[in-house]
Amino acid sequence: HCCLVAIGGYGRRELSPYSDIDLMVLFRPEAQKIVPEFVRQVLHPLWDIGFQVGHSVRTIPDCISLGLSDATVRTSMMEARFLTGNSQLFQEFHTLYTRKVATVAVDKYLEQKLAERRREYEKFGETVYLLEPNVKKSQGGLRDLHTAMWIAKVAFKVESSRELAVKGVLSGAELDELESARDFLLRVRNSLHFLASGHQDQLVFDLQETVAEDLGYRSRPGD
Repeated sequence: HCCLVAIGGYGRRELSPYSDIDLMVLFRPEAQKIVPEFVRQVLHPLWDIGFQVGHSVRTIPDCISLGLSDATVRTSMMEARFLTGNSQLFQEFHTLYTRKVATVAVDKYLEQKLAERRREYEKFGETVYLLEPNVKKSQGGLRDLHTAMWIAKVAFKVESSRELAVKGVLSGAELDELESARDFLLRVRNSLHFLASGHQDQLVFDLQETVAEDLGYRSRPGD
């Protein structure tokens, strides 16, 4: 009567080495008594080996109610991915969530996500010319790509950027450019995490040369 679901960055298969792992335990009311023990058995080993794990425990009605009332929660569950357990329960969730949450009040959702991104610009940088950018949340960072994809999911009812090309929203050249930019930003972020041995998204001066070398850039004589 329950299943384990990846949401957020884990749901969209975009974890960097020290990213948080976001899990949701989805259950039917019949499983309510055993859910606490199930959650303990899942989370404790992950915590013991050092993962930062965010988790939630919800029924399908919980998901629908929260998704309609909170734009951040709505977004995280739009990227839900089945991991293990009752696949039929997950499919039931996915079908109902798409129909009752993900595709309703689209204009309001778009306004909320764009306003959220503007607040992040104010905090993390409103220009692509920062000397020490946050590769996730500064302007031109990964969060711009995430926001564009979240908007595309509700506006064009797609699951991936490739579907946008199939539907003619993006040209083939634009799709290639988008995927190349995403891959580059992820490589930079992964390098930062490894070098810092932790969750590090700021491309600080002290790490820039080492990151450049990690990406294959080399100084030439006379540089």
